[in-house]
Amino acid sequence: MVVRVIVILAIAVIGVGVYLLVGGGDDRDDSGEIEEEGEVSVFDLRVNDCLTDLPEGEGEQTSIKATPCDKPHEAQVFTIIDLGGGDYPGNEVVSGKARRGCPARLRRLKPAVEVGLYNFQPTEESWDSRDDHSISCIAVYEKPVTGLLKDQKKT
Repeated sequence: MVVRVIVILAIAVIGVGVYLLVGGGDDRDDSGEIEEEGEVSVFDLRVNDCLTDLPEGEGEQTSIKATPCDKPHEAQVFTIIDLGGGDYPGNEVVSGKARRGCPARLRRLKPAVEVGLYNFQPTEESWDSRDDHSISCIAVYEKPVTGLLKDQKKT
């Protein structure tokens, strides 16, 4: 009986650890909005996630600091482009879809403020090992703001 309880407890602890490791531990409310500032897996980003401390330059990134949108932030995920399934289409195809798709979707939003663009896109490794088949398009503000992109006013 004691052995069975220990095994069940060990399985539960391992399950929680895996859940937190793969990004299930970010602090979101019932509607999916981030409640507390902290690290979020780039594989778990959602539309309207507000971000701080964007990485400089290029390179592989697995997590990023996110914050509730009513707190100052420098960027926001404004859309996710689903690349579908199948084999990895290649860096050129993925980069091309990001280069064309993110600006096109931003234009459709007609933001009232000027923003730069940033994105997270899958690598062949993340495509195969993490089932990462999407591009996260991110609007980057000139200076920190509060609120969502759709609510920003020209100053």
